[in-house]
Amino acid sequence: MIKRNWRFKILTLAIAGALLFGSAPVYAETPDLNTEEAQEDGTVNPEEETPEEPEIHSIPMKVCVRSLSLYLEPNTYAASIAVPYREEVEVTDYAIPDGSAEWIMVYYKDNTYYMQRNDETESLSAYMPEPAYRGNTPYQQRVMDLLKDIVENWKTQYGHNSSNGVPNKKKVYTFDCSGLAAYTANQAMQPFMPVYRLSTSIINLYNMDLIYNEGFENELRAKTVCSGTLEESKLEPGDVLFFNLYTEEDGTQSAKGYNHCGIYIGNGEMVHSSHSFDGKVRVMPISGIYEKNFVLARRYLPTQVSTLTEHYYTTLTGTKIYKERSTASKVAAVMPIESPVDVMCFGPGKWVYVKTGTGVCGFVMKKNLCKNFAEQNIMCYVRTSSVKLCRLLTTKKDYMYISRGDVVQYIGRVGASDYFEVSYAGQRFYIYSKNGIKKKLSTGVVYPD
Repeated sequence: MIKRNWRFKILTLAIAGALLFGSAPVYAETPDLNTEEAQEDGTVNPEEETPEEPEIHSIPMKVCVRSLSLYLEPNTYAASIAVPYREEVEVTDYAIPDGSAEWIMVYYKDNTYYMQRNDETESLSAYMPEPAYRGNTPYQQRVMDLLKDIVENWKTQYGHNSSNGVPNKKKVYTFDCSGLAAYTANQAMQPFMPVYRLSTSIINLYNMDLIYNEGFENELRAKTVCSGTLEESKLEPGDVLFFNLYTEEDGTQSAKGYNHCGIYIGNGEMVHSSHSFDGKVRVMPISGIYEKNFVLARRYLPTQVSTLTEHYYTTLTGTKIYKERSTASKVAAVMPIESPVDVMCFGPGKWVYVKTGTGVCGFVMKKNLCKNFAEQNIMCYVRTSSVKLCRLLTTKKDYMYISRGDVVQYIGRVGASDYFEVSYAGQRFYIYSKNGIKKKLSTGVVYPD
């Protein structure tokens, strides 16, 4: 059986009704949308339909001041956020209702905010060149390259006295303002100043006029290039700028005259570490609050170091290498007698700066080093119960024994062999030792077995 369509059934019934009762089917009239009656009934005239909202256009602009305040609502100064220097915002042409002509709607990080119109010309720029990061000397360029890498690639956060350039478990580098300045200077100076370690304390950075290596060929001097008034024409990349900013706690300035510093990178900008803006290391302008509270600028002047290629040797069984030029400082290493070291820097006093074969660097007293043992008249004591003295380069014949505490003059190793030449009772002998002479002889101290 063929199934009929339901519409066909309805049409059939309507026609049948019309024929049966003698009337035509009634159809609903379509109202005229242009008539007054239609409008009175609530029907909308197409000519008077609600227009679509205008399309909002925006242009990207960058913050050209230390920070820009954005607000959640116009005509109010509550619930604001601070957008840091060089961050990008999108300025719109949206006409804010209620006559808020003094406010502009902007987009920042996919959120809508409002800013005062007079801030647009003062705080935003359609074009800003990238930071210069160009130094005038090899040292300055190393500082610039390192700062650029830190700003663009490192995860950083602000932290006091943690400025060692080593990331934490979350791979975040922690710096305070003076720590960042000291770290970049220390790293940049290594090819030129191997002795150098700049203090991370802002007090030491501010006060020093001469750093560590006085009299050494690679001494480092700190020069004040301008003070009181910030004169950018006198600055060079790498100069450390000091400021006396207002504290957030009580609105006063530091009693010592300074409490913040940054590194100048050229074109009116510096790089600094601050607790503001999520505590990241950032590029900042040296205008505004920084120019107003500027104290002075210091320039560190390293000189090129010509590392010596000749070897020296330690003359004591326990030659100590100190981290600083003082016997009271920490000991970096203890070297046995006749250990080779490279002398990197000579000073005018009793200290020299050396580097061992394992890469340990530090200060050694000049009297504990020599180039030729035969000329040093180094007197050693026998440290074991007895030592065999051979007249020839053999242990099998023509030899004699001396006892612990006996004194010999140490002359030096015979070539690359395991024989060591000494003088005893006016005669030349050889001592054989596979483990070096330190096992047989000692300078100044007689060790028990």
